[in-house]
Amino acid sequence: MSRQAQWIEALDAAGARTTLWRRIGRPFDDAPPPALASLLVAALVGAVSGLAGWALSSIVPQAVAIIITAAVWCALELALPERSVAARAQTIDRAVPMSGQFAITFAVLLRVAALSTLPTNQWIAGLTLATVIGRLQAVFLQFIADPLDDERVATADYVTSPTPAIWFAALATVTLALATFGFGWRLALGVAIAMVTTFVVGLLHQRGRDHIAVEILGVVVWLGELIALFAIAGARS
Repeated sequence: MSRQAQWIEALDAAGARTTLWRRIGRPFDDAPPPALASLLVAALVGAVSGLAGWALSSIVPQAVAIIITAAVWCALELALPERSVAARAQTIDRAVPMSGQFAITFAVLLRVAALSTLPTNQWIAGLTLATVIGRLQAVFLQFIADPLDDERVATADYVTSPTPAIWFAALATVTLALATFGFGWRLALGVAIAMVTTFVVGLLHQRGRDHIAVEILGVVVWLGELIALFAIAGARS
């Protein structure tokens, strides 16, 4: 069985065909999507989440709008980043049955806290860029790391086809340029910090292994989104 066929079989087993990412970003069954498709889906998710939050902020109290916006954002991402954090926490500490639930609650609360630092009028652009920057971390990790573990598909929606160096450099440059143009040097610094964080997380996880678990993609996406949101808030403060 080819590697592509193995990916499709693993995705089917995980139920990934029913997800938003599968319907929009993966219309074909012969290969994982290119990185550009992944970033376009991320931009769509962020823009819709920010637009919904901006519209809600004019009719409900600010605190309620923040919570609902974070819930919409989380739902459109299918809670994959939070589920990945919970899966890794459960793997690290199997002796505590509730560690996964605590981790996912903490991950969601951090998302709400990051969103609360951003002015309402920046939610559309901010969430769009933050989601793209987060998704770029998954692309970056697949670019630099060893092959993924096919059997662990909790975050299979973040799997992309191999990205040539020139294409990855182009995607990273465009993202960095948009971040700098939209929110200044602090967000550009945030992108750099997020990529360094992704490199360190991947390096620590891969120590002693010849592959990386797919859940790590969700973890670096979650970290990248949080770093980007806090950087955007700092740039506008």
